Amino acid sequence: MSGLATEADDKTESGPQSPGIASGRSGRVLERSAAGTDRARSVGAKLEPSVEEFLRLLARALQHVHTYPSSSPLCVDAVSACHTALACVQGSEHLVFVVEPHQLRAGETTIGAGSVIGCEIARRLHHARVSMIEIDPMASVRDLTRFCEDVVAAPGGEAAETLAETLVEHGVDRITLTMAHRPEVIHLGAPPAARTEVLALERRRRESATLVDGPSIHLYPPDAGWVRTDPGVDLGPVTLPDLAILVDEPTTLATLLLRLADDDPNGPAPTPAAALERKFSDVTKVFSALDPQLARVMFGKLAGAVLALDSDRRKQLLKRTVLPGLLDGEPDGAVLWDFPDVDLAGALSLLLDVETAAPELLATALDRLELPADRREVMATLLEEHLHTRLEEASSGQSGGSALDERTRQLLRVSTGDYKSFQEFWAYDLSIDADTAEVISRFGASVRETDPLKVRLACAFHLVRLEPSPVFVERLLRSLLQMLGDLERAERWDEVEASLIRLAQLAEELRSPRPDVADAIANAIGTHFDGSRVSRLVEMHETGGAQQTSAAAIVEAIGVSLAAPLFERLNAAERQAQGRSVAQLMSAHAARLAPGLVGYVGQGTVLATAILVRVLGCAGAGYEEVIATQLDHPDDAVVRESLRALARIGTPTAASAVGAVIRQRGTKAQGLAEEALWHFPAEEARVQLLELLQHHDFVMASPKTVVRMLDRAGRSPDHGLEPALAALVSFRFRFWNPSLRRVGTRARSLLLKP
Repeated sequence: MSGLATEADDKTESGPQSPGIASGRSGRVLERSAAGTDRARSVGAKLEPSVEEFLRLLARALQHVHTYPSSSPLCVDAVSACHTALACVQGSEHLVFVVEPHQLRAGETTIGAGSVIGCEIARRLHHARVSMIEIDPMASVRDLTRFCEDVVAAPGGEAAETLAETLVEHGVDRITLTMAHRPEVIHLGAPPAARTEVLALERRRRESATLVDGPSIHLYPPDAGWVRTDPGVDLGPVTLPDLAILVDEPTTLATLLLRLADDDPNGPAPTPAAALERKFSDVTKVFSALDPQLARVMFGKLAGAVLALDSDRRKQLLKRTVLPGLLDGEPDGAVLWDFPDVDLAGALSLLLDVETAAPELLATALDRLELPADRREVMATLLEEHLHTRLEEASSGQSGGSALDERTRQLLRVSTGDYKSFQEFWAYDLSIDADTAEVISRFGASVRETDPLKVRLACAFHLVRLEPSPVFVERLLRSLLQMLGDLERAERWDEVEASLIRLAQLAEELRSPRPDVADAIANAIGTHFDGSRVSRLVEMHETGGAQQTSAAAIVEAIGVSLAAPLFERLNAAERQAQGRSVAQLMSAHAARLAPGLVGYVGQGTVLATAILVRVLGCAGAGYEEVIATQLDHPDDAVVRESLRALARIGTPTAASAVGAVIRQRGTKAQGLAEEALWHFPAEEARVQLLELLQHHDFVMASPKTVVRMLDRAGRSPDHGLEPALAALVSFRFRFWNPSLRRVGTRARSLLLKP
């Protein structure tokens, strides 16, 4: 058996080129094509050690990407090692491997059976229905990373999008995958002797015909289908015209062609009528490649199949395919020649539904059929009857015929004589009324009023959305940002704001399908906001009103991409007054900016660090650990802001961090932490206070602090400290230590307090 392809011998003068289906005595599907084998030999009969080392490292990279996030250090190191090994491969030829279930094959050399290569590369690619992989030695680290991510995420089986399409979508063009196909097997059994005789005559006609120079034409993909016959039948290579002869039924042929097309392998099987409707044009192309006499017979059977359809489906097929094919001189219209006269007249009268120029189309269609004189005369009579019937139905109940009806009566003249019709050349003449003339006159002015910068900007946005490669996206973004600069210089601030928001939204939209492109957009936005643009954004926020609303929309849309430029502006501020306006903007949008600001905590000046800690506190829970790292900062201002930020967050984690500072005796931050504790929610403050009072070493080391805390807690009638107070009462008998004695006395008074 062989696959679906166009044979060179089929290119004759008698008709279009027809792809072929090969036949054999078994239904076995070949796992790899001869072309794939030849390309795989480019690696060499003897595999180079460097190639095997590269494959081993690629398999390890797949393992790591499967186990850890692709951005983790383990995955980054594994892909980098794989890229280094690929660069060390000798020669500049592409590495081509045929994928088998448990190993790869390069020429006659097998690779990876029973090893990590076979398990991680061959098994995964075979599961994703990949038949061959071709790797360019110039593939980048990004290409290899994307390849590993997509292979690990490949669903396998009959997926809506193949792994090869996914790689192309992600801009990987140096690693090419060839997907395996599953040929359709067509069962013919033992064809009748009469059909095989007709088949032999048709093949001899094709062999004796003159070849037409030109490339081979494929109606369907090569190797798309196979023919299974009985063991005693040897048909040899079977083309689609041969298959039409062997099947001898247009509806069955249409069903087979639909299976070969495999448009929706997961969908329900279509009915024979639906198959004929969808593959009608392909059936007529196959029939037109046959001997003219045989083709006439097949078109007659096709006409019967069309007439057997239900009326609605037949009408749709005639309107969408048959009649347009007749007017365009395509084989689709040839089926009408075999319609009975009444049915043919009814089919041609459907052209009247076109409304304008319908009479001319009707006359042209009649000329295209090239009917004999006697049949043409009969058709003229039938068509005139159809026309008058339609006009009478349209004008019934009206005082007189409309102008369109009158014009139609004047135009339709069906003649039985021999003549050349030129009506088709003026069938679509336009009538320009006053309204049309006004529209045309406004068109030139609208073109002149078009804003070229706005159009170029819209085009750039569309290209960035479609381009999968981050390298090309970066080039597009440079031009796009230059256009934004032009808008700024023209003081078109509303358009600048809309464009920035649109660009940020595009980055969020592409975050899942193309994260590297989204990162390129985010980096471009961060680069665009230099010092002057950040200053203007801050000024807009300070102004208030509509400008503050615009600034808020920009910050919320761009988000973390603004973290770096805002930090640079904040770090450059020499006085607190200069950073106050930036701090207000950042605090107002703390939740949006905080993920990008975390990495800058502790890296800038004292003022910048204090403001960053304040912003993280405004962002809410999740940043307690980062803020707590600044509690031992040498500057009191940073420590104070850190404690305030933790109190503002108010979570148990934040309270624990403050409690840990209180337990540190003799530090400057102890008093600040003690004051900050009282700004926590009452429940969190009580939990930390109870834990501190139950800590014996803390009470012994800091009795004055304990007394202050007991005095502060005693102001509340429901302090809830009874478990700790009972243990502290005994300290009132320590006369040799007045501080501890005051702790015990104060604890007893709180216990006795009603």
